[in-house]
Amino acid sequence: SWAKVRLMFDENGTVMNTAGPSMPVEIVGWKELPSAGDEILEVESEHRAREVVDWRKYVEEQEKIKEDVEVIEAKQKEHRDVYKKQLESLSNLNWRQRKSSMYMANKHLLPTKPKENVEKENLTLPVIIKGDVDGSVDALLAAID
Repeated sequence: SWAKVRLMFDENGTVMNTAGPSMPVEIVGWKELPSAGDEILEVESEHRAREVVDWRKYVEEQEKIKEDVEVIEAKQKEHRDVYKKQLESLSNLNWRQRKSSMYMANKHLLPTKPKENVEKENLTLPVIIKGDVDGSVDALLAAID
């Protein structure tokens, strides 16, 4: 996020012209509010500020994509290993016996009727948690788990 600083206030609400390192200030003029603890940089123009924000978003997206790819590949490898073990255990059967045993093994994965979906043992309640600070949301999630 970026801001054209319109006003700065200290903790007492008095207007300030400059702020030193580690000095808490309230800044008026943010386009989007940053997260707590985000680094703030000074740049020479709004154009440069947009470039920096866009670059940071791009790097963040690339890191997330890389993490997602690693997770997907690990899941695929896990599923592939399970499938190969299952095929090896059925290798001595003919195709009809193999098909029948695969159906019986995966029967619980087939779609069920809506009436049967209600009678599950594990009921879940979807909850949306909104917070103004990352730490408060983390604390709530930890308490719920």
